[in-house]
Amino acid sequence: MKLGKVAAEKQIDKIKLLAKADNKKKKEKFVTNSDAKIIINKIEYNDKFDKNTVIVLNDIFKGLLNNPISKKDIDKKIIDVYSSKYMDKVYYTVDNGVLYLDGEKAHSNRIGVGANYQTGYGTTFNIGTDLFFNGKFGNNINLNFKFGDYLGADLGTLTYYGVKNRFGILTNIGYNESPFFLYKNRRKFAKFMNREAYLNIGIFTQPTNNSMISYGVLSKFSSLKQDTGDSLSQKLEYSENQTKTYIRFKYDNLDSISNPTKGIKADFIYNFASSFGKSKSNLYGPAYSIKGYIPINPKLSFVYGLNSASLRGDRIRADQRIRLGGTYTNINNNEFEFYGFNYQEKQVKDLISLTLGFKHKIVYSLYFNTKFNIATFTENNSFGNNNSRLWKNYSKGMGISISYDSPIGPIEFSISSDLRHKRPIGSISIGYKLD
Repeated sequence: MKLGKVAAEKQIDKIKLLAKADNKKKKEKFVTNSDAKIIINKIEYNDKFDKNTVIVLNDIFKGLLNNPISKKDIDKKIIDVYSSKYMDKVYYTVDNGVLYLDGEKAHSNRIGVGANYQTGYGTTFNIGTDLFFNGKFGNNINLNFKFGDYLGADLGTLTYYGVKNRFGILTNIGYNESPFFLYKNRRKFAKFMNREAYLNIGIFTQPTNNSMISYGVLSKFSSLKQDTGDSLSQKLEYSENQTKTYIRFKYDNLDSISNPTKGIKADFIYNFASSFGKSKSNLYGPAYSIKGYIPINPKLSFVYGLNSASLRGDRIRADQRIRLGGTYTNINNNEFEFYGFNYQEKQVKDLISLTLGFKHKIVYSLYFNTKFNIATFTENNSFGNNNSRLWKNYSKGMGISISYDSPIGPIEFSISSDLRHKRPIGSISIGYKLD
């Protein structure tokens, strides 16, 4: 879905009106005016579309019927079409309350290339390919390779039934590398490499195009090896099997992947206490992340966010703890953003953080962002420097950033502070970070 929406946002500016040779009537003026309103009473599809295509498109566009809408509303529906990767191109025109749709079906497979650099994390490149079999019975196959500072490979499948209220089976099998850092007095003093081979099997349902509920079992073989550091931190190394069951809910109706100004994105995971076979770790607890944008005017949006997580169990390894810091949240790895801390600077077992801010569009594709965050957490450092307690101690931070939608992906320069130390933290992010 992420790659689909990225492509959709690039396609949407290329949408052209469908010119019908036999249509001599005047088209509705709102098609060239993004704010004017009109009511659509009927949708007609090109005769070349097969039955499954009409069913899929009708499920997406029928929400426009009999309501005052603008060109922007139609564009958003076309973004949904592109994000589903069902169509390569969509053309439309409006005449006397009728929306005419035409387009070109998507190819059955695609190849994409991406790159990302983040301060404190490193540089990675991604090459991926997708194979689609759409309709009421569908199957999406995705193969991704990651290389650069960290290696990875993932083969994922979604096999489902239905156009609306889809349900089916998901699988992922792969290998992944990721860094783990230790800090003392805001300075990084040790680096480790986590390597894992994993298998994920589950069932899912999609009540709407923007939401997904899944339940599954994730089994992986993980190892943590020291790259730099002293002999004391080397004791954190391990190698073991881990298995967990989980339930997950995801919702995303943001209007953009790189620089959203409207909508909400929510992700909730609960890991159940479980032990299969030779699994050595028995971890459980919830984690959720909510981020939203409320437009104040065409160029200014109010930003809010809420992150929370709790981790319990026996034999909790250092790199399995909740980690706080940096400008990016990866709920899969228990990593949560906090402006004012370095990437992974804090290790905690209970966390609640709130973010408030504003996003201002300076000119086309250039944005200025301000954020203030506050968090309370129970620190769980590997070496016992645990001075913070949930609801008793609070950490504050703020940051400002400039972000730009470039041809190679979003670029963001940010400066943040914990409001205690004089020296701020600077960071750069280039490209899309795909998990």
